[in-house]
Amino acid sequence: MRKTKLLLILLFLSAQFSFSAEVTGCQEIDAEGEYTLSSNIMGANITSNQTQVCILISNSSVVLDCAGYNISNDVGGQTVSGNVTGILIEGGEEELINVTVKNCFLSNYSWGITAYRVNDSVIENNSVRFSERIAIELINSTGINVTNNTVYTNPGDGFSFFHSHHNRFENNSAWNNTYGFISQNDSTYNIFLNNSAWNNTYGFVLHTANYTLVTNNTAWNNTINGFELYLSHYNNLTYNVAYDHNYTNYSYVNYGDGFYLSNSTYNILDNNTAYQNSGSGFVLYGSEYNNLTNNIAVKNYWNGFYLYSSYENLFINNSAYETSQYGFNIYLGYGNNLTNNTAQESGYFDLYTDPFFWEIIEPSEANTIYCSNTIENLSGSGGRQVYYTNSTAGSDGNFEASEVLICGASGFSLDNITVRGSDNIPNNGVVIVGSNMVAVNNSNSSGNMAGFFVLSSNTTILYNNTAQDNLLAGFAAFLSAGTTFDSNTQSGSAVGGFISIVNNNTNFYNNTVYNNTIGILVEEDQNAYLKGNTVYGSNLSGVIVQYANNTFITNDHYYGNDVDIIISSYETYLPADSYLPAYPIIVNLSGVVFDNPSGSFENYTNISINDLVENETGYSITWTTQPSPLPSRYSSIGNKFLNLQNSNSSIDEIIWHWTDEESSGYNENRFAIIKYVDDVGWGTIPGQARDIAANKIMLSDLDDFSVFTLVEKPESTSTGGGSSCLPNPKISVEQICPGDRILVRVADNENNSVGADQLVVLTAPDGRWYAEDTNKNGEVSFTLQREGSYTVKSQGRYCGEYEFTYSMCQIGCQSNSSCGDGEYCDVSSGECKSVNCPCGEISNHTCHPYACCADTDCGQGYVCANHECKLKTIEPQCRVDADCKDEEYCRNGNCTLVEVGECGYAANHRWYGYECCSNADCKPNQICENHACLLCRILTDPTGIIGTQHEVRVVPAGKYTLRIITPSGETKQIDTDTAGTGMFTLEKAGEYAVSLVGIAANVTVNAIAEEKPPSPPSAPLTELCLPAIGILLFIAVLYTLYRRASRR
Repeated sequence: MRKTKLLLILLFLSAQFSFSAEVTGCQEIDAEGEYTLSSNIMGANITSNQTQVCILISNSSVVLDCAGYNISNDVGGQTVSGNVTGILIEGGEEELINVTVKNCFLSNYSWGITAYRVNDSVIENNSVRFSERIAIELINSTGINVTNNTVYTNPGDGFSFFHSHHNRFENNSAWNNTYGFISQNDSTYNIFLNNSAWNNTYGFVLHTANYTLVTNNTAWNNTINGFELYLSHYNNLTYNVAYDHNYTNYSYVNYGDGFYLSNSTYNILDNNTAYQNSGSGFVLYGSEYNNLTNNIAVKNYWNGFYLYSSYENLFINNSAYETSQYGFNIYLGYGNNLTNNTAQESGYFDLYTDPFFWEIIEPSEANTIYCSNTIENLSGSGGRQVYYTNSTAGSDGNFEASEVLICGASGFSLDNITVRGSDNIPNNGVVIVGSNMVAVNNSNSSGNMAGFFVLSSNTTILYNNTAQDNLLAGFAAFLSAGTTFDSNTQSGSAVGGFISIVNNNTNFYNNTVYNNTIGILVEEDQNAYLKGNTVYGSNLSGVIVQYANNTFITNDHYYGNDVDIIISSYETYLPADSYLPAYPIIVNLSGVVFDNPSGSFENYTNISINDLVENETGYSITWTTQPSPLPSRYSSIGNKFLNLQNSNSSIDEIIWHWTDEESSGYNENRFAIIKYVDDVGWGTIPGQARDIAANKIMLSDLDDFSVFTLVEKPESTSTGGGSSCLPNPKISVEQICPGDRILVRVADNENNSVGADQLVVLTAPDGRWYAEDTNKNGEVSFTLQREGSYTVKSQGRYCGEYEFTYSMCQIGCQSNSSCGDGEYCDVSSGECKSVNCPCGEISNHTCHPYACCADTDCGQGYVCANHECKLKTIEPQCRVDADCKDEEYCRNGNCTLVEVGECGYAANHRWYGYECCSNADCKPNQICENHACLLCRILTDPTGIIGTQHEVRVVPAGKYTLRIITPSGETKQIDTDTAGTGMFTLEKAGEYAVSLVGIAANVTVNAIAEEKPPSPPSAPLTELCLPAIGILLFIAVLYTLYRRASRR
């Protein structure tokens, strides 16, 4: 009993003091003090709060120094399953304070380091990897300094905190994680300073986080966005850099951005930089009352600064350079103020604002409220100002600008302006959007992206303007009504001179259009009117009318185009967007001139067309040269040759016109349209309606297209004699097989050849005729297309007529029955040929193909069985990555090896890059150990006694070489053991400099002489008595306890 009481007293006394201890395995730390790892440890065998923990800290005033050792959840090659945490700092009803966790290397836990209800503590110099959930986490914690930590290759988040406030994150790095840094769940007043996030899905995210300071941080090469705010307010982002975010799915423009704010208000972004991002530099989505000042966006893809449905934001002194599309882009936003900004060298436009709801595709549905933004003093490309107005009345003019943007204006006009974007690239132009009754006259917009562009506007007039060498179009209108292009001059556009798409009542009057890919494109329009335009030098087509209904073209002049006009109800050059339903289109041409390449009104054709073009049909019309000499005594009227080519189409009504001057000296009663057929020659077209009084010939339902010309036919001659010709020549016809050609011979009564230049006209069973002149032997040949009754007429010196019935050549086989079972009869050659049947069954001389002969003949998910495609029942090798080996991932149902890099490893079905593979990959004061850059430090007593051995230790442990410079300047080297420990002698007084060879780490040791302690002075009586009295009282208590125990 006496021993028990003495032990209790000693324990009571010792509990009043802290102590230091080594940690050799997983344990709970529930007492104050300093704890140091002495070796690597692994596992998670401590249970707390529904998680298994390796080290649980449950008391305040604790320092855990891992000294560079590892804490791993990899036990014997197996990972402990379930919710496991490496280090858990866990407060209870009362928060923990003054806890430090440092120099730890953790891997393979669900959570690496978690602080729950912890205040005024430190997490520093740690490395965490392979965390399934979160590497370093704060929950309901305040005042924690998270400094110099590295988290990498965590399938979950890097740094994440919830309901945590007034914490400081400084000099941390996060890479290859889902979120690099994320503050969420109403966390406030936190600070991010000098942190880096790269190769994560997200870089820095504030999710429902307020009053946060984010400064001097860098985010690069993250998949989604560099810095993102969602439902976060009153935050301050300054001097941050975001670059090289390369999300490749361009259907989501809010990915790959430098800075992205969504539904966030009252934030300040100042002096930030975003460059080379695949999305935009800065994006505000549904966000209000934010201030952006002094920010720079360089070489981003979509936009430098993009406002999407965002209101009342302030942009001052921001700059956007070399954006691939737009410098500043405002979509469905109002009340925003852009003042003293710069946007230069943008790929499309330096400034663009769009008030149009693209979900509702109808012309003129723009809402002018989305033009009520203030844009002042915007410096555009070429150092020229961007002119912006939403004026509802008045006029302006006589100025030069980099770009003109008229948005939501009404009754406004500009006159005599010059618009020139960049001096280096074609960008900018004049843009009229969401406006009514705007006029731009006598102006020049050349060398730009688009000369003049009208979007979702009504009753716009562009008169007497010049647009040259613009990239996309000189003049364009889209989703607008009542646009008039009048007396403008345009040339040199890569796509189109004039482009009109999905408009109503667009007018093209007296414009001159030349040297473009397409002169005028009218696509999916209703009621377009073209009159008096001159179009030439187009290298694709002068005019294209595509899916455009009720198009009227009058007195246009086309020449020198590769194709003069294309009319179609199918896609020809530009794809139709199918804003309007497919339907037959009505086209009307009146007095359109197709001229020779010089445009001199010589050898031209004047035609009119009235046509209903059925779905998926179309045709082209082009001036051409004479393809072959006309038959003898056929006279060309004006050398009018026109090439009509069709695509499964016909023309309801086409009219050839001629002038009185052209018909002078000819007999108009013999005027006709003939066409040229390859390998046959010139032939007639039935059903011609001649109107001599109106100087025109009309053809109806023309469906056999070729080269056509207007001629005077020769005067008919009698076959019964007379002074005009010699009657009754001998006409014979010889069939030539194979080939179905006939040889016609014409001889006189004595059977002598009539010689050359005797006209022979062959009339076919369908009434079409073909005319050729005889050769010197009095012969002419024709190729026949069908059987039936033919008539041969000889005209000229010998007049005669011969009728015959023609049967197609029958050489060799005449039907399949003449051939073997596996053959068919090629009637044209008379040969029995093998039936081509690689996958099928031959029956009755015909191949009856199988549904399939191989799996590739079937659709995806089907296999070929007994020549039938049946649903594939074989289970895929994998459905998700978890079905594959760790070093494989699931791709198209097959387990595929992960593509490997140079420095990393395959795990968890993906490739993870190591932080380092050699010391050269780390900072000068770090070494590469286990592929992680660890801070290298020298630990030692800064003071030693002369003549003694002095111990130094290097962490992390390992064999190193130390350089020692003595007080006298002598240099020596020593090697440490595997634990990193080395010894050297302090030979003389002074300062010894100790450093690592090849690594930037050093300390100093001061060698001093040993001093004998002085004799203590005599203590006063009171000082001697009081301790003695205490000792006596203590002995008395022990004696009393002893006596009582003895009596019992």
